Amino acid sequence: MRSRFLYVVPVVLLAALFLPISDARGQATDPISGEITGEQFLALGPFAYPFGCGGDGALLIGNHIAPSFIQDQYPEEGDEVDYDPELAVTTGYHPSAPASGDLPIWRPWDDGTPFDGDQDMGTDVAIGINLDDHVTFLATYIEFDGDPTQVDICARSDDGLQVWWDCDLVVNNNICRGRGTAGLCQDTVTVDVEPGVHRLIIGVWERGGGWGGAGLYGGLSDGLGRSK
Repeated sequence: MRSRFLYVVPVVLLAALFLPISDARGQATDPISGEITGEQFLALGPFAYPFGCGGDGALLIGNHIAPSFIQDQYPEEGDEVDYDPELAVTTGYHPSAPASGDLPIWRPWDDGTPFDGDQDMGTDVAIGINLDDHVTFLATYIEFDGDPTQVDICARSDDGLQVWWDCDLVVNNNICRGRGTAGLCQDTVTVDVEPGVHRLIIGVWERGGGWGGAGLYGGLSDGLGRSK
């Protein structure tokens, strides 16, 4: 199966990794914005949650997919996620979202435009409508074969944003904001990168209005995308 990198507005989301092009394998990118194209992502969600736009970062820290943990997810297409809204801070999995019985699954992300860098959650093909007060997670993989180094991850979102690099939460920003301009960095963080395959997960919370996201890996090509 193919696996995808993760994105997840009005949510718009942008993630950027700046690695030497000779040392990294990244994703297919939008030729105009440089953002990772939609076909590179797996999606999990949407889950109902009304507190992703308000300034209190602690409200994003809770376990949204309990008893599972988002940091433990290294998904392949179709992977089931053990989820119980009685244990999670989210209050439910959207009934139109793909599932295996009662369990959410990681699915190929599709907003109807798989080859551009703007991930429009409002046109999520699996859901069919724009949603308020929800969160969706996007995941993807990248392989790095250079010497250990540091990488800048750049992100933008509408609204709240989390970025997980491997098992580490590196961005947690509960904010009300718009998507901004393609390629614009609203949050930037530096992470350590060792040789091997890495997973990036981005969660974007939508409070109201538009919802979308985008991700950029600066200077990368020929990546792993949905599969490890």
